Amino acid sequence: MQTATRQGNWDLEYIYHGYGQSKAVMELLMRVNRQQLLLLCLTSLAVLSASTTAAAQHTRPHHRRTPNSSDRRSASAVQQHLQSLLRKCPLPGYCIRDAGLPTKGEYLREPGDVNMKQQKRKVDEFIAGPGFKARVKQLESLPDDRGILVSAGKPHHVGTTIIMVHTLRHVHNCTLPVEIAYRGDAEVDPVTRQTLSEAFPPLYWLDLEQQKYPEHHNKDVKFDRYEPKIYALYHTRFRKVLLLDADNLPLKDPSHLFTSPHMTSHGVMMWNDLWSPVHSSTTFIGHDTVYPLVGINKQPYWVTLSGGSGYTSRVAESGELLLDRVRHADVLEYLWWITSYSSIVYRHILGDKDTFAYAFAAAGKLHEYTAVAVPPGAAFRLKQQQQQQQQQQQQGAGGGDPLWRFMGMLQY
Repeated sequence: MQTATRQGNWDLEYIYHGYGQSKAVMELLMRVNRQQLLLLCLTSLAVLSASTTAAAQHTRPHHRRTPNSSDRRSASAVQQHLQSLLRKCPLPGYCIRDAGLPTKGEYLREPGDVNMKQQKRKVDEFIAGPGFKARVKQLESLPDDRGILVSAGKPHHVGTTIIMVHTLRHVHNCTLPVEIAYRGDAEVDPVTRQTLSEAFPPLYWLDLEQQKYPEHHNKDVKFDRYEPKIYALYHTRFRKVLLLDADNLPLKDPSHLFTSPHMTSHGVMMWNDLWSPVHSSTTFIGHDTVYPLVGINKQPYWVTLSGGSGYTSRVAESGELLLDRVRHADVLEYLWWITSYSSIVYRHILGDKDTFAYAFAAAGKLHEYTAVAVPPGAAFRLKQQQQQQQQQQQQGAGGGDPLWRFMGMLQY
């Protein structure tokens, strides 16, 4: 336990524990002054009042009357005022942070790689044409509104996935449908698929080798470590999807996340990794050469990302993410555009971690990319050379109890 006091516009004492969750909340609060704190309280009251009014109306259906023009004007005025407050408040998830941030014209540039540049033009044309409208309609007609997607091809992935699904079904009583992506019978045989489907329903299988490859994308793709996961995200049966790595162990039922402020306001919910850009080597945070490669101006990109609640104090963690695929169908196109050039891009960054933010930037939606402000906790062990090695990592959902645990370098 540790106690600290900050002097400034106002004094605040706080106590934080090992995983740093309380500390993160306090650090957020210490960035606001009295005026902002008052604005936060007023915003919270406004949200509570709106919710209470809606609930009261819902419980008295026989007393409703048809709204007149005055009612509609009043409701519109309240909504506009609430939107104004939300654009200024420091409340994670509910806040809207786009006003005053650099626009896509400032943080985007032409990709530095010639092939990526030419291919991006094809993706741009696809999004502007009828093919993309058909794609959105196809996503809207998918059989399941929400579910969990796991990319678990190789045999060691299947083992950890079984543990995950068993925990979801029999420990947390989670009823969300689960889809497991794999690449042909060589990775997961039919007997294993049938056995698991019967043991943990509803459970579906997504054979990536049977999916139609999009014609407007680069076809010279190497499917190795990270690429199948992104390809599964492109083809999954869910309109809103929680994507989990195979070594991720949920510590509670994640169903509530689909109605969280991040999802309802932005259609995306990300988490941050253990590593801080300040204290990490370029192995984890990526070389500066990645930005011109994918067509991004670094400085305005980081300003927009942090101002739009992307929380750039830490590297992105792609072991769990929540995405509305209908709302961000264009982001998926740019995400696969970047991933399809993994042989180039992954030389500059550690796998797919930060490619999600790059894709939001390419779609001109960087201010909508939101991440949970609470940093993860971790357990370490010391090797004989006194070097620290990650043993396990634990993350929360913006406050409260931890939500995920995964094993990092010792996952298998």
